[in-house]
Amino acid sequence: MQKRCLLIKTGLRRRFPVQMGTFLGLILSVFISACSTKTSSIPPQRAVYYWQSTFQWQLADQQKADSLAIDRLYVKFFDVEFSPALRAQPVAVLDVQTPFPEKLEIIPVIYITNDCLLKLQADEIEWLAARIQEKLDELWQIGRGGPQKEIQIDCDWTESTQDRYFNLLNELKSRYAEQVFSVTLRLYPFRYPEKMGVPPVDRAMLMFYNMGELKSIQETNSILNNEIARTYVDPAATYPLPLDIALPAFSWGVIFRNSQFLGLMGDFNGDIVEASGFFSSFAPNIYLCRKDTVWRAKFFREGDHLRIEAISDSNLLSAARLTAPLRDRSGGTVSFFQWNAPNFSSLADEDLETVFSVFD
Repeated sequence: MQKRCLLIKTGLRRRFPVQMGTFLGLILSVFISACSTKTSSIPPQRAVYYWQSTFQWQLADQQKADSLAIDRLYVKFFDVEFSPALRAQPVAVLDVQTPFPEKLEIIPVIYITNDCLLKLQADEIEWLAARIQEKLDELWQIGRGGPQKEIQIDCDWTESTQDRYFNLLNELKSRYAEQVFSVTLRLYPFRYPEKMGVPPVDRAMLMFYNMGELKSIQETNSILNNEIARTYVDPAATYPLPLDIALPAFSWGVIFRNSQFLGLMGDFNGDIVEASGFFSSFAPNIYLCRKDTVWRAKFFREGDHLRIEAISDSNLLSAARLTAPLRDRSGGTVSFFQWNAPNFSSLADEDLETVFSVFD
């Protein structure tokens, strides 16, 4: 495109006299600007989050990743929680049963609960950073070894935990001076950076999901509601950090008893519910328990409601179009959350490819 622009510009100079320079200069500047704009955006890397407790990567996994041109994997290494006896510590540590695939760039992710930050004392920050570093390095050596490119911290911080969280990030960055440091970012801190602060890191991954009223029986889908999202997103606005984008490709069930929220069940869809034999369809995406029973380690009473929240290809495409203007135009990453979830597996490769292509 740039070569074509140059040829047109050269030809015009040969054919028209100098005195038309002002008029032609205006036209050419607009045209050349349009050409430059066309080539200024670099397609993002394609990625997916791996959020299981055990890491097993098989040939079928790599084949699916190859079919979608996915070359980056965000892998949750462990959570950081607080206990009165042991204070803040890594828990739910990943069981690495197969090496990390050589064809994929692996980004370790550490999830830190906000409750942990609330109870963390200022003089424990350095100690916690050392614990995180020790466990992260241990898992990295098991899975691959060698240099790391990026480390990501996942945390739903609040105004009251902002200082402790940012101090912890600074301490971790000082221990990994050669790595890119990124954080996850929810819609509220994205919309109100002056109130929630901007994390002292290199990049942020905008997690474009979990935006509705999960505990409300009136809610239809708390995972992805593009109407709610539009109230937080201004395509013309800029965030102080380069943004990557994560879109939902998971599902869950929300349990209600007597119209009151009772709990959450992850990683299944309506087909699994219907196949259980314990529920009957009551309304779109809502199932009614027919008798007292225990199913998937949950006790259900007759009359309990189970709302299935999943992501359709049309909603996913709308979310992609809404977030595409926000991503880092110098490259960055577009990711799905999460790998091997039933909802992700149920989406056709063609639909996932269409969503990815919106960001190109």
